[in-house]
Amino acid sequence: MVPANAEARAKSYIGELLAGRYRLDALIGLGRMSAAYRATEREGQLVAVKILYPELLDSEAWPRFEREAKLLRGLSDPHVASTLTAGQDEALRAHFLVMPLRRGRDLDDVLDEHGVLTPESAVRIALQAGRGLSAAHRIGVVHRNVKPGNLLLYHDGDAVIVEVCDFAIAQRIVPPGDEPLTSTGIQLGAPDYAAPEQLRDAKSADAHTDIWGLGATLYQMLCGVAPFSHIESLADLWIAICNDDVPHLQDRAPWVEAGLARAVHRALNRDPNLRPATIGDFADDLSRFSGGGEFLDGPRIARVSRELRTRSEDRADLALPIPTPPPSGSSDADPLGILGKRLGARYEVLRLIGRGSRGSVYEVEDTDGARLAAKVISAGLGNASPTALQRFAREARTANDIDSPNVVRTVDAGVDDALGMPYLVMELLRGVELSAVMKKEGALDPQVAVRLLLQGASGVATGNARGLVHRNLKPGNFLLQVNGDTQEVTVKVRDFSVAKRAGISEADGATGQLSLMRASGFLGSPMYMSPEQAKNARAVDERTDVWSLSVVLWEALSGRRLWGEQTSLGELIVAICTEPIPQLEKLASWVPRDLARAVHRGLERDPHLRPPSVRAWIESLSVFADGSDRVQKAELVALTEAERGALQLRVSISASAAAGIANLARGGRGGISLPPERLSRRSARPGPVQSTHWATVLLLIIIVGSLSVAFGYLMHRR
Repeated sequence: MVPANAEARAKSYIGELLAGRYRLDALIGLGRMSAAYRATEREGQLVAVKILYPELLDSEAWPRFEREAKLLRGLSDPHVASTLTAGQDEALRAHFLVMPLRRGRDLDDVLDEHGVLTPESAVRIALQAGRGLSAAHRIGVVHRNVKPGNLLLYHDGDAVIVEVCDFAIAQRIVPPGDEPLTSTGIQLGAPDYAAPEQLRDAKSADAHTDIWGLGATLYQMLCGVAPFSHIESLADLWIAICNDDVPHLQDRAPWVEAGLARAVHRALNRDPNLRPATIGDFADDLSRFSGGGEFLDGPRIARVSRELRTRSEDRADLALPIPTPPPSGSSDADPLGILGKRLGARYEVLRLIGRGSRGSVYEVEDTDGARLAAKVISAGLGNASPTALQRFAREARTANDIDSPNVVRTVDAGVDDALGMPYLVMELLRGVELSAVMKKEGALDPQVAVRLLLQGASGVATGNARGLVHRNLKPGNFLLQVNGDTQEVTVKVRDFSVAKRAGISEADGATGQLSLMRASGFLGSPMYMSPEQAKNARAVDERTDVWSLSVVLWEALSGRRLWGEQTSLGELIVAICTEPIPQLEKLASWVPRDLARAVHRGLERDPHLRPPSVRAWIESLSVFADGSDRVQKAELVALTEAERGALQLRVSISASAAAGIANLARGGRGGISLPPERLSRRSARPGPVQSTHWATVLLLIIIVGSLSVAFGYLMHRR
């Protein structure tokens, strides 16, 4: 906290000539120990001057303040605020430091403006700050107060440089037996960013303390708040930092990649020995998430977009170790550095197809010349994590159990001992993910959307018949393969990596099933998981797949994300479990109402109210596919406004016809059923009105039938 009356006293210095050399022009900052000014040297050079608060002079503050200058004068690094000189003005009773004046603002101001930074921006800022801290550590100096307010971002031409400031409480790393310049019982640094060992005993601070501070700062850049910001009292904050695990980063920022979340949490381990050994090691953990460099400019310092906030990455298992750095020779085109090599002495690696959180997919060629796809798990994750290897091996076993034209066929699985990498070999498919089609086109023709999902559901149902619940159905796991000759689309379901054998306890060792779930964890994509899966991932059956299929179909029909407004994983889980599901027929009035109702039956929160199986879900939707599940590539396009209008008119006419027939069944006029006695009296007096009514109903049926045939013909011509 800033001492009482510090601001008034600091302002009183403005206009004074400090040490007969520096005119104090303006107050530019107030801190816990000092005030900072813009000043003009006698030669006209603009500098920054830091003056220590007078009430601190009777403590050990001045020796520490003076030491900042001595420790850092010999350090020349673009990421460390340099000190030009230090001195005191006896007349003003002021001790001061003089530094270069930077045109910039601290990270606190940047976060006040942007709230949450993109992961790439945040990582690049942390990497530059890490360079400054690493330089200080090399000369034996620990900062002990790393926080957003002590990271200055200033422009150097087009570039933005991150500079670590305020080493006023820095402590030289001392050998055992030497006494540091800190009184027993004094805690230094900002509590929100202080490491547990620093709170227990400030003398024990070392380089690991700065790693914690930088990790806490990066945590805030990624999610908008410090790790323990939810705790209000200072006493409770100290207790929490010393005893509690840091809240999971992805609970506050679900769009952050799992690997990056693990790297941040590794830096925030309460045990200093389990953090990265050096700032350089922490930088190695982060560098793969920087987008390929550390350069910063104005446009690169950006807030998280609304689109990115809607994404939910796979939840990081914080018990997993950080993968080792990619092999030498790795690149964006070859993240694992295995191009040109062989997997299992059998599959030559030809090119990268895609990359994910656990590894990458390559096109490979078998020794017999067959082209296949190989999913290769990264060496670091594979070598160090038995859990990851178990999950990977299980994916191969479960996928091999399913024989369906709508499931990606698995050919082989193994571990390359030379490369230290497990791999899964599958059929090579040429196509596009359903997620890409939905993102590009928006709402699809209802009949096309139903047919695509019927194909995918057929593959899922085959897996269900083998006792497997997929648990990770999402648009990205439906691959649309196009036949080059006929242009017909075949939907292939992939990624059974979190599949579970229904009705088998994962804890039952006799079954050979290994539990890959933590007591409070879950696997799969949160955006598409069912309420029961969100509450307890073990308590699921194929009705969970019914829910996920229904969410995908809801989105394909509406062109919108079902859960698109939530900004954190916690909010998403609450929404899935409690919030009303928007009515499809209101958001997409061109969707037939009976189809909308069938979709919503699959979205009942009570599993017992959904169709009891994926096969039953297929039967409930088949009536809307016009007797076929075939789709042509040309049909994978968005509905035009004219087509939406035509479909909406068709829906309205069908509804009117249904209302007319229902009205006829009720006795004729209006939408209210007549009491029996009134109905009998009206029926006892037939006349012209009743005859006219029958004629009107007959004419309405003829018109509806004709229009339905006409619209059906037009839609099929498309």
